[in-house]
Amino acid sequence: MRNGLRVSSVRLPFVLSCLVVLLIACSPRDRVDVLLDDYHYRMNNVFDSGTNKELSVPPLPSIRFPRRRELLQPTPAININLLEFLRLSSCDLQRLLGQRNSSLGNVMPSSQRFLYELSFLELAQTCIASLQPKSAAADLVDTLTAAVVEKQKHLDAYYWNATWGSEEFQKLFSTAAPLPGLSFLQRQPAALEASLEALLAGSEHWRQQLLEEREAAFEQALAVVGSDRYLGQMRLSMWHARHVLAQVKVIVEEAQNTRAICLQGRVTPAGRIMERVFYRYYIGQVQPVLSLTSQRVDRLRSQLQGSLSRGPAVVTEGYWRQVWDDAPESEWGQFRQAIAGHTRMWQGLLKHCGLRPGVRPAGLALADPV
Repeated sequence: MRNGLRVSSVRLPFVLSCLVVLLIACSPRDRVDVLLDDYHYRMNNVFDSGTNKELSVPPLPSIRFPRRRELLQPTPAININLLEFLRLSSCDLQRLLGQRNSSLGNVMPSSQRFLYELSFLELAQTCIASLQPKSAAADLVDTLTAAVVEKQKHLDAYYWNATWGSEEFQKLFSTAAPLPGLSFLQRQPAALEASLEALLAGSEHWRQQLLEEREAAFEQALAVVGSDRYLGQMRLSMWHARHVLAQVKVIVEEAQNTRAICLQGRVTPAGRIMERVFYRYYIGQVQPVLSLTSQRVDRLRSQLQGSLSRGPAVVTEGYWRQVWDDAPESEWGQFRQAIAGHTRMWQGLLKHCGLRPGVRPAGLALADPV
């Protein structure tokens, strides 16, 4: 009994800390959509023109990351017959070929297939060098040399299938996830960035790694990429933020056309309320969401875009162009335009009321409702 009590007392702080983390993560204050929707609500109140404009965020377009069957590039089937296999007994290559033809080898995932091809190229070269002095093995050397040439020709296809064509990349871009929380955005994705940098360094980069180290390093980096629907959640954040900003802008423009919030550059009571909303809710809550989303996405876009040239057009001309490209009509481009337009909107409002951005009024740690 004493032992049981002692274990419980030791575990209790850990359990409580886990509950606190879960409660914070589930708190409405942490939810990006709640922060953005609250901003819309407050701006609607400030610029009330007699009609309450409900926020309406349309569903995300059905532009999805291509399925694996659309991404996988064809690779050749190269066979070595049984007699040739038996003649490789003096080479480590025989053991590798045996693994490839085992029950597990026949169903190896794309990542393992790429690593196998790298090992084959390395061990085959060593085997050819050992067999060349033997005149009786000339035909076997020719077979292995032809296999090396063919596999080298398709190495980038194996590499593409192991990265962009993997289940892990499917998960990275998946939007089958909730909107991210603020804590999610605040967390620097250092492990993901490092893993993508390593994975996308190119097939030759991985070929130069030590045989005994590259498998663990490649699989570990791939596991990090597939551990989260990171870019899918970033896309959801971009989409929601862009539509909230656009609808707030409509509220402001329509209200300004019928009733100016300030008169002749002089701040009014309504202008003071607007100023509090600007500092407390836009600068204090909304802008960090926009800034973090923009920074996180831009860094990852830069990493990913460089390796797209190796892939099929279904990614470069379809999904990427419509979602992540720099073009103004892409989802990323429209998100960036929405931020820029909203910044100009606030600059105009503050100037209209004779207020200066960055000059925060005294006592703005407000507790009074807006």
